[in-house]
Amino acid sequence: MENTRPFKTFTLDFEHADDSPIEDNDLHNISAFSKKGNFVGKLDWNRETGAIDVEVKKKHRRKGLATAMYDFATDKAEDEGIQAPSLDKSRYGMKGLSWARSLGYKGGHNNRLDMDK
Repeated sequence: MENTRPFKTFTLDFEHADDSPIEDNDLHNISAFSKKGNFVGKLDWNRETGAIDVEVKKKHRRKGLATAMYDFATDKAEDEGIQAPSLDKSRYGMKGLSWARSLGYKGGHNNRLDMDK
């Protein structure tokens, strides 16, 4: 699988934590760019726990971008043999919680505090 996935209105790029210019980086990354090359969002996930952090610029929300990044990250993790992003190991704000629940997440708002349940 390629490290880039093009869509109609944006392109996604994958960066393995080991390839990051940041020393001791623990995060794999999917970055999203508009057709004009402007940054529009990112999904980072921890290489050990799979905990995710998602950001989508306000103008590009509610268009499936976060889900596309999550799906691409999940595919890349399988292809690369690395820890997949995990909805269950992540913390969500209220908007992020709605997105996670749309993907089947059943946990609560402060999930990272009750991971052992």
